Amino acid sequence: MNMDSAFIKSRLLSLESCKNLDWKEFNQSAKDALDKTSELTDYLKLFDNIQLKQIRPASVLITLIKQADNQWHVILTKRAKHLKNHAGEICFPGGKFEDADLNLQQTALRETQEEIGLENIDLKIIGKLPEQITISQFYVTPYVAVLENVNGLNIRDLLIDKNEVEEVFTVPLDYLIDSKNQKVVERKIKNISFSYHSIEYNDYIIWGATARMLVNLSRLLN
Repeated sequence: MNMDSAFIKSRLLSLESCKNLDWKEFNQSAKDALDKTSELTDYLKLFDNIQLKQIRPASVLITLIKQADNQWHVILTKRAKHLKNHAGEICFPGGKFEDADLNLQQTALRETQEEIGLENIDLKIIGKLPEQITISQFYVTPYVAVLENVNGLNIRDLLIDKNEVEEVFTVPLDYLIDSKNQKVVERKIKNISFSYHSIEYNDYIIWGATARMLVNLSRLLN
């Protein structure tokens, strides 16, 4: 698919105005999302006493970069194996909202710089995807950005934080948004059946919330 950044931006959800996180509004939004959650409903039954007060705001950055093939690629990371949550999984750079952050856009940019060394000055956020509730009880806003002025940047040369990230790599956008590469996996734990999205690329398996975000992105772009 031949896409430029203007086309991609036109398909994304528009960015909210820059403002401090409104906790009252966040709590209501998170409650509404939890009430309407269908894909995770069965999975959440595996956890006892999940409550609204445990849902925390977070954001991730889906960064697009033109590679040598002149096609858009998506930057992904493999989380360090020693981490408490989602160890060794494939995800986007990002993390939880901190009190020092003005808003969730800043959270996504800060976490991206801390985790993989991408400077904010080179990143242009062009839109966002629908929020997601994760099994680790975060309410995540996925932002989409394009990496400008890269001048032949080799992703594997980025200065990554080894305490959080084991590896950083890219996958062609066309591959990720192709429905033929998106699978729905059925599982059963404690006699509770549930399903999740999964995308396999080379030796990488992208699943869970990250794959769900990419499915949402593909629906918007297609």
